[in-house]
Amino acid sequence: MLVQRVSELEPGIYAYLADSHSLRLMGDRVLEEALQALGIGDQPWLKKAALVIAVTAKLDDVIRHFESQPPQGERGARYVYMETGAFESPQVS
Repeated sequence: MLVQRVSELEPGIYAYLADSHSLRLMGDRVLEEALQALGIGDQPWLKKAALVIAVTAKLDDVIRHFESQPPQGERGARYVYMETGAFESPQVS
């Protein structure tokens, strides 16, 4: 999570720690130019947002964890895409 303007948090990059439902400061404030470059196309709201939440995954680890479940080799990636709200269009055979 990128915190820019939240009264009780120092600006910077935070990780969410699920075990304790807490945040850990992981990095410094992100420059406006760098933040704007993260968006796809013109996303002026990024500079104004109080915080920006990014969902990440270790895709290789998740794929490996679920590799024995059908469809083999695809289930882990599908779970990651579902959790992020993204979808991958199915391949037509």
